[in-house]
Amino acid sequence: MEFVLVHFIIMNYIIGMSIWKTLRNVLPTAISAIAMGILGYFLQQVNDSLIWSFISIIK
Repeated sequence: MEFVLVHFIIMNYIIGMSIWKTLRNVLPTAISAIAMGILGYFLQQVNDSLIWSFISIIK
């Protein structure tokens, strides 16, 4: 996280890019990735068998 914060500061002061515009552009993708991760976790809790894991990856 420190790495990201340092690069945001560099982007803001040296390059002149707005941190808030960058975060606003990344936010929809981040929310989608988090939602897919949560959904995948709950679907994995449905059944832990190897066959279920294989079928859920194929579909």
